[in-house]
Amino acid sequence: MAEFWDMQFKDWLSVAILVATIVAIYYGPIRAVEVSRNNEKEDGKRERKLSVFHNLMKTRKFQLSPDHVSALNLIQLEFYGEDKVQQSYKTYMGILNGAWPKGDDPALARHEEAREAALYDLIHDIGEVLDFKMDKQELKRLGYGPQGWETDETQARAVRHYLVEVLSGKRGLPIVDYVKTVHIGGKFPPPP
Repeated sequence: MAEFWDMQFKDWLSVAILVATIVAIYYGPIRAVEVSRNNEKEDGKRERKLSVFHNLMKTRKFQLSPDHVSALNLIQLEFYGEDKVQQSYKTYMGILNGAWPKGDDPALARHEEAREAALYDLIHDIGEVLDFKMDKQELKRLGYGPQGWETDETQARAVRHYLVEVLSGKRGLPIVDYVKTVHIGGKFPPPP
Protein backbone atom coordinates (compact mmCIF):
# COMPACT_ATOMS: atom_id res chain seq x y z
CA MET A 1 0.00 0.00 0.00
CA ALA A 2 1.33 3.39 -0.96
CA GLU A 3 2.06 5.95 1.70
CA PHE A 4 0.40 9.39 1.59
CA TRP A 5 3.70 11.11 0.87
CA ASP A 6 4.56 8.65 -1.89
CA MET A 7 1.72 9.92 -4.10
CA GLN A 8 2.68 11.02 -7.57
CA PHE A 9 1.55 14.11 -9.44
CA LYS A 10 -1.21 12.19 -11.25
CA ASP A 11 -2.56 11.02 -7.89
CA TRP A 12 -2.61 14.59 -6.56
CA LEU A 13 -4.31 15.69 -9.76
CA SER A 14 -6.98 13.00 -9.32
CA VAL A 15 -7.59 14.09 -5.72
CA ALA A 16 -7.84 17.75 -6.83
CA ILE A 17 -10.33 16.82 -9.56
CA LEU A 18 -12.36 14.81 -7.05
CA VAL A 19 -12.48 17.73 -4.58
CA ALA A 20 -13.38 20.18 -7.37
CA THR A 21 -16.16 17.86 -8.53
CA ILE A 22 -17.60 17.59 -5.01
CA VAL A 23 -17.49 21.39 -4.60
CA ALA A 24 -19.11 21.88 -8.02
CA ILE A 25 -21.85 19.35 -7.25
CA TYR A 26 -22.61 21.07 -3.95
CA TYR A 27 -22.20 24.76 -4.84
CA GLY A 28 -23.07 24.68 -8.56
CA PRO A 29 -26.86 24.47 -8.18
CA ILE A 30 -26.83 27.03 -5.37
CA ARG A 31 -24.91 29.49 -7.52
CA ALA A 32 -27.14 28.75 -10.52
CA VAL A 33 -30.24 29.58 -8.45
CA GLU A 34 -28.62 32.82 -7.24
CA VAL A 35 -27.76 33.84 -10.80
CA SER A 36 -31.26 32.96 -11.96
CA ARG A 37 -32.87 34.99 -9.16
CA ASN A 38 -30.64 37.97 -9.89
CA ASN A 39 -31.54 37.77 -13.58
CA GLU A 40 -35.26 37.57 -12.73
CA LYS A 41 -34.89 40.52 -10.37
CA GLU A 42 -33.18 42.62 -13.05
CA ASP A 43 -35.75 41.56 -15.67
CA GLY A 44 -38.56 42.51 -13.29
CA LYS A 45 -36.97 45.87 -12.60
CA ARG A 46 -36.66 46.59 -16.32
CA GLU A 47 -40.26 45.49 -16.91
CA ARG A 48 -41.50 47.89 -14.24
CA LYS A 49 -39.47 50.71 -15.76
CA LEU A 50 -40.87 49.86 -19.19
CA SER A 51 -44.38 49.88 -17.75
CA VAL A 52 -43.88 53.40 -16.39
CA PHE A 53 -42.44 54.49 -19.74
CA HIS A 54 -45.28 52.91 -21.74
CA ASN A 55 -47.91 54.57 -19.55
CA LEU A 56 -46.28 57.98 -19.92
CA MET A 57 -45.99 57.54 -23.67
CA LYS A 58 -49.59 56.45 -24.16
CA THR A 59 -50.97 59.22 -21.92
CA ARG A 60 -48.65 62.07 -22.87
CA LYS A 61 -51.58 63.99 -24.36
CA PHE A 62 -53.89 63.11 -21.43
CA GLN A 63 -52.17 64.17 -18.22
CA LEU A 64 -55.35 63.72 -16.16
CA SER A 65 -55.47 60.02 -17.01
CA PRO A 66 -55.17 57.75 -13.96
CA ASP A 67 -52.48 55.76 -15.82
CA HIS A 68 -50.46 58.95 -16.32
CA VAL A 69 -50.72 59.97 -12.68
CA SER A 70 -49.86 56.44 -11.47
CA ALA A 71 -46.82 56.30 -13.73
CA LEU A 72 -45.61 59.67 -12.42
CA ASN A 73 -45.97 58.50 -8.85
CA LEU A 74 -43.77 55.44 -9.53
CA ILE A 75 -40.83 57.30 -11.06
CA GLN A 76 -39.09 58.02 -7.74
CA LEU A 77 -39.18 54.32 -6.88
CA GLU A 78 -38.54 52.64 -10.23
CA PHE A 79 -35.83 55.06 -11.38
CA TYR A 80 -34.08 55.41 -8.03
CA GLY A 81 -30.41 56.14 -8.65
CA GLU A 82 -31.00 57.46 -12.18
CA ASP A 83 -29.95 61.05 -11.49
CA LYS A 84 -30.97 62.57 -14.83
CA VAL A 85 -34.46 61.05 -14.61
CA GLN A 86 -34.81 62.12 -10.98
CA GLN A 87 -33.85 65.71 -11.86
CA SER A 88 -36.33 65.83 -14.78
CA TYR A 89 -38.99 64.37 -12.51
CA LYS A 90 -38.36 67.02 -9.84
CA THR A 91 -38.56 69.78 -12.45
CA TYR A 92 -41.83 68.47 -13.86
CA MET A 93 -43.39 67.89 -10.45
CA GLY A 94 -42.31 71.37 -9.37
CA ILE A 95 -44.30 72.82 -12.26
CA LEU A 96 -47.31 70.57 -11.64
CA ASN A 97 -47.40 71.26 -7.90
CA GLY A 98 -46.59 74.96 -8.19
CA ALA A 99 -49.01 77.84 -8.51
CA TRP A 100 -50.90 77.92 -11.80
CA PRO A 101 -51.87 81.22 -13.40
CA LYS A 102 -55.62 81.85 -13.67
CA GLY A 103 -57.44 81.12 -16.92
CA ASP A 104 -57.41 84.74 -18.15
CA ASP A 105 -53.77 85.40 -17.19
CA PRO A 106 -51.43 85.72 -20.21
CA ALA A 107 -48.80 83.81 -18.20
CA LEU A 108 -50.96 80.67 -18.42
CA ALA A 109 -49.78 79.93 -21.98
CA ARG A 110 -46.11 80.23 -20.92
CA HIS A 111 -46.77 78.04 -17.88
CA GLU A 112 -48.41 75.40 -20.06
CA GLU A 113 -45.47 75.48 -22.50
CA ALA A 114 -43.02 75.01 -19.62
CA ARG A 115 -45.10 72.12 -18.24
CA GLU A 116 -45.24 70.43 -21.62
CA ALA A 117 -41.50 70.88 -22.23
CA ALA A 118 -40.72 69.43 -18.77
CA LEU A 119 -42.95 66.41 -19.47
CA TYR A 120 -41.20 65.68 -22.76
CA ASP A 121 -37.79 66.11 -21.11
CA LEU A 122 -38.84 63.56 -18.50
CA ILE A 123 -40.12 61.06 -21.08
CA HIS A 124 -36.98 61.55 -23.16
CA ASP A 125 -34.69 60.95 -20.17
CA ILE A 126 -36.59 57.80 -19.17
CA GLY A 127 -36.35 56.60 -22.76
CA GLU A 128 -32.58 57.07 -22.72
CA VAL A 129 -32.25 54.98 -19.55
CA LEU A 130 -34.19 52.23 -21.34
CA ASP A 131 -32.06 52.55 -24.51
CA PHE A 132 -34.69 54.30 -26.63
CA LYS A 133 -33.24 57.07 -28.75
CA MET A 134 -35.98 59.63 -29.32
CA ASP A 135 -36.13 63.21 -30.44
CA LYS A 136 -37.95 65.45 -27.94
CA GLN A 137 -39.69 67.41 -30.68
CA GLU A 138 -40.95 64.20 -32.29
CA LEU A 139 -42.26 62.99 -28.93
CA LYS A 140 -44.43 66.07 -28.86
CA ARG A 141 -45.31 66.20 -32.54
CA LEU A 142 -46.15 62.50 -32.92
CA GLY A 143 -48.33 62.19 -29.84
CA TYR A 144 -52.04 62.02 -30.60
CA GLY A 145 -54.94 63.05 -28.44
CA PRO A 146 -58.30 63.62 -30.16
CA GLN A 147 -59.90 66.93 -29.28
CA GLY A 148 -63.20 65.10 -28.83
CA TRP A 149 -61.76 63.09 -25.92
CA GLU A 150 -60.63 66.26 -24.21
CA THR A 151 -64.03 67.88 -24.83
CA ASP A 152 -65.84 64.81 -23.46
CA GLU A 153 -63.65 64.78 -20.35
CA THR A 154 -64.13 68.53 -19.79
CA GLN A 155 -67.90 68.19 -20.13
CA ALA A 156 -67.99 65.16 -17.81
CA ARG A 157 -66.01 67.09 -15.19
CA ALA A 158 -68.41 70.05 -15.52
CA VAL A 159 -71.46 67.78 -15.12
CA ARG A 160 -69.91 66.07 -12.06
CA HIS A 161 -69.11 69.46 -10.53
CA TYR A 162 -72.63 70.73 -11.16
CA LEU A 163 -74.19 67.53 -9.78
CA VAL A 164 -72.10 67.74 -6.61
CA GLU A 165 -73.23 71.35 -6.12
CA VAL A 166 -76.89 70.36 -6.59
CA LEU A 167 -76.65 67.35 -4.28
CA SER A 168 -74.81 69.30 -1.60
CA GLY A 169 -77.41 72.07 -1.65
CA LYS A 170 -75.05 74.76 -2.94
CA ARG A 171 -77.06 75.14 -6.14
CA GLY A 172 -80.68 74.61 -7.06
CA LEU A 173 -81.97 72.50 -9.88
CA PRO A 174 -83.52 74.78 -12.48
CA ILE A 175 -86.98 73.74 -13.58
CA VAL A 176 -87.96 74.77 -17.07
CA ASP A 177 -91.67 75.10 -17.73
CA TYR A 178 -92.12 73.56 -21.12
CA VAL A 179 -95.70 72.49 -20.62
CA LYS A 180 -97.90 74.87 -22.49
CA THR A 181 -101.11 75.93 -20.88
CA VAL A 182 -102.89 75.31 -24.16
CA HIS A 183 -104.35 71.84 -24.38
CA ILE A 184 -104.40 70.64 -27.99
CA GLY A 185 -106.37 67.50 -28.87
CA GLY A 186 -105.83 65.85 -25.47
CA LYS A 187 -102.05 65.93 -25.78
CA PHE A 188 -99.45 68.35 -24.65
CA PRO A 189 -96.97 69.52 -27.26
CA PRO A 190 -93.44 68.10 -26.96
CA PRO A 191 -90.85 70.13 -25.12
CA PRO A 192 -88.94 72.70 -27.19
